Amino acid sequence: MATPSISTLANTPHHQQALRPKTLIRIKFDPAQVRILGLGWVRAKATAAVVVLGACGTSPGTSSVQGNGNGGQAQVAFGGQTQVGTREIPNLGGQLATALTTTSTPALGGTTFGAGGTAKGSAEAGGEGGHGGGTTQTWLSATGVPSGGASATGGTLAGGTSGEGTATAGTSVVGNPQRVLLSDEGNRCVTLMDLKSPNSAVWRRTLNDPTKHGDSMRDLQLVGNDRVAVSVAKGYVELDIKTGEVKKEVSVFDGVETLRRLPNGNTILGANANGGVTLQELDSRDAPIVAHKVTFTNYTQLRLMRRTPQGTFLIAVGSKLAEVNWDKQSLWEMAILGGDWVFQGLRLADNTIAVTSGYGAAIQVIDPVTKKILKTIGGKSQPDATTIVPNFYAGFQVLANGHFTVTNWEGHGGGNGSKGVQLLEYDEAGVLVWKWKQEPSLVSSLHQAIVLDGLDTTKLHDDVNGVLSPVTQ
Repeated sequence: MATPSISTLANTPHHQQALRPKTLIRIKFDPAQVRILGLGWVRAKATAAVVVLGACGTSPGTSSVQGNGNGGQAQVAFGGQTQVGTREIPNLGGQLATALTTTSTPALGGTTFGAGGTAKGSAEAGGEGGHGGGTTQTWLSATGVPSGGASATGGTLAGGTSGEGTATAGTSVVGNPQRVLLSDEGNRCVTLMDLKSPNSAVWRRTLNDPTKHGDSMRDLQLVGNDRVAVSVAKGYVELDIKTGEVKKEVSVFDGVETLRRLPNGNTILGANANGGVTLQELDSRDAPIVAHKVTFTNYTQLRLMRRTPQGTFLIAVGSKLAEVNWDKQSLWEMAILGGDWVFQGLRLADNTIAVTSGYGAAIQVIDPVTKKILKTIGGKSQPDATTIVPNFYAGFQVLANGHFTVTNWEGHGGGNGSKGVQLLEYDEAGVLVWKWKQEPSLVSSLHQAIVLDGLDTTKLHDDVNGVLSPVTQ
């Protein structure tokens, strides 16, 4: 196959490189409460399995989940510093069991399990608040409010009409990642992690061959058939998600930074090439489509490109985010506050735009009409910045619950895994609700991550509508 006409341009580098202890749990049910709630033994037993995650305790903790139940809003907060990350658990409205514990851990945070009232959601019933909580699981951590959490308020035991959802053992809320695909730019490596075992990888695949891959590796996309596509400077690679095996390699381009697979099987590559930023669509056999090649010479320093519902593209270029189309038109652009190697922009469901500012180390949510910043998430001076070491906020994902997961890149090359916390989850209000401190022997510096929890990897996924989900157009 002849070399396509994306001309060679050395990949522009980043801005100057500075870049369990055991717990004994006993459960005692109040039969009268079980009868009032209409729960059979199986349901009560399953619910209790969740309740024990919130054993009594005191010391700093933050609220991690606010869910809804037709028997009162349910809140779950668990604190205590452990080793890696925090996790939310399903909502429980009302006191379904009493947990008696004996434990010895440095920090177990307090919480409230529910408040009376009426709302729709997954709690079984509202009413009396549950007991304060903490946990000793090694992949949980939380920081924040002083004390062990306030007691629950309001409501009677029934707390209104019964909830529409069911809290059962093994049920998990979206968020608090467990299975994640990581684009480790520092090691030029794609890694699949199961964070239940955070000190070992399911698999790792290095993509650092100068001939096949070139000198960069950045973007990720779930392209169906249990494969993930990875952008490399020379084109892209497809890996088997289950095994990490290389299934396909396209290695005839230069300067590639980003890619998007389309529902028709075509692929769009974004590159720093031809004296600017070039977008090139390939057909299903990876041959260039002449009518869908465009170069924007007014832009440089491309990082990621994302599609919009309008058929246009948001491109992160230098200190700006811009919206462009196949007609070589720049439809909109905005200089991002603190933007230094702006990394990714994404149009959200409400037509606002979220963008990572690179070395500004923040996600900004902006109104594209007024160009006003509506919300800033993270930032150099955020709480716990000393631990997080916010350096460069890169690729991010919007989860089904509206939360943002984002990577905090810590520098080029190997040996950066001991720096900062590189995978973070913020809620819609911008509050940090989960973080994963990477294992230095496995990770150097993350540019992108895909949370696989709840996703069907046999299907093509895209974030064209904000939330990463299956797409057909």
